[in-house]
Amino acid sequence: MAQRPEELRARVEENLVVGLEQLSMVNLRRMDVGFTPPMPDDQLSSLRWSRCATRARSARSG
Repeated sequence: MAQRPEELRARVEENLVVGLEQLSMVNLRRMDVGFTPPMPDDQLSSLRWSRCATRARSARSG
């Protein structure tokens, strides 16, 4: 499971090799459930907003 940015990048590259232009869904799995990621507040806020926007988009299209 990709935990570091370079690992995540490698997984995305693997998907591109498969010939996918767009991923229908991306799962963000964290093994440290309940743990706040060690990042600045503005980035954490951005991550939360992005997750909410993704859920809203999914609800509208599904």
